[in-house]
Amino acid sequence: MKIKEVCDKTGLTERAVRLYLEKGLVHPQSQWRQGRTYHDYQQQDIQRLTEIAALRRVGFSLEEIAALLQQNQQVDIILEHHCRKLEEETRQSEQQAQLLGQLAETSWPDGSTLARAILRADTSKVPVDTEPDFGRADTLTREEKQQLARQVKHRMEQADRRRHLIRKWGGITAALLVLLGSIAGYQLWQEYQPLSMYTTMAGPVQFSPPTWQKDEEDQVQMTARVTLPEQGLDFLGVFREASGSALCKGYFPDTDYAAISIRVDIPRRTAREMGLMQGEFLDFQKVWEQIAANDRFCLRYLTVEDYQAELS
Repeated sequence: MKIKEVCDKTGLTERAVRLYLEKGLVHPQSQWRQGRTYHDYQQQDIQRLTEIAALRRVGFSLEEIAALLQQNQQVDIILEHHCRKLEEETRQSEQQAQLLGQLAETSWPDGSTLARAILRADTSKVPVDTEPDFGRADTLTREEKQQLARQVKHRMEQADRRRHLIRKWGGITAALLVLLGSIAGYQLWQEYQPLSMYTTMAGPVQFSPPTWQKDEEDQVQMTARVTLPEQGLDFLGVFREASGSALCKGYFPDTDYAAISIRVDIPRRTAREMGLMQGEFLDFQKVWEQIAANDRFCLRYLTVEDYQAELS
C-alpha cells in the first residue's frame, strides 16, 4: 500500500512515516522505477508503525525505539532507564511547583523582581534551559524549531514558567498563583491534576467492531467493547487521539490478542468525590468496579494504550 493509505490506517503524518523510514525503524518493500524509489507497505509495516507510535507517545526517543524493537535483552534496561528519567523530570516539576507556591505568598511588583527572587533561590531545583533539547521534536522543520526556541527564551524571561506546568488546568492556575498572590491557587491546581492508573492484563483479549460515541464534553471518541473471557471482564475501551485511532483501526474484531494495556486519568478532586481514593492514591479495586459497571466513566477517563499480538 502507498504512504497515504498507511497514514489513514495508522493516524500518522506522512512526515512521521518518512522519518521512521529514514531512521531505519520500518522496512517496506522497495522498487526503483524511472529514477525514483517506490515503497510498498505491508500489514507488518502497519503493525510496526503502530508500535513505534505507542513508544513515542510515552516519550521514548527514536534511538531508544530502535534498540527496543530489536527485541534483545536490552529492553528491560532501556525501560528502567526511561522510567528513571521520567521520575527525575517529575521530581524537578514538583520542586519547581513548590518553589512557585512559596513565592506566591508574596506580592511582586513586576516580572523582573520575581525572576531575581528565583535566581536567589536554590537554582539546582530550577534547571535553566539555556540550551533546550529538542531531540524529541525531530519531526519539526528548521523554522518550527527556531520558533520553538524563541518561545522558550520568552518563557525564561517571564520567570521561567516552564511548559510542563501548563497542562490542562495548569495554565489557568499558574496564572492565578501570580495574580492572586495566594497559595490557594496552587492548592487548587493540585486538586485538578489527574491521578493516573496504568495496568496490563494478559489475554485472551477480544474487541468488538469500532463504534463512535460522544463524551460529556461533546467530543466524539472511537470506542469498542473489550472482553477478557478468562477473567470475566467486559468494559468500554476508548481509543483517543491519532495514535489511538490507529490502534482502533489496526485490530481484527473477535480475534484473540495476547494482552491489553489501559490507562485511567481522573482529577484528584473527582476521584475523592467518587470514593475512589485510598489515602493519596487511586484504589485499584474501586476504579475497576467503575470501569466494569459504568461506560460513561470509561468514556471520560479510560484510554486503551496498546494491545499485544494475536494469539496463535
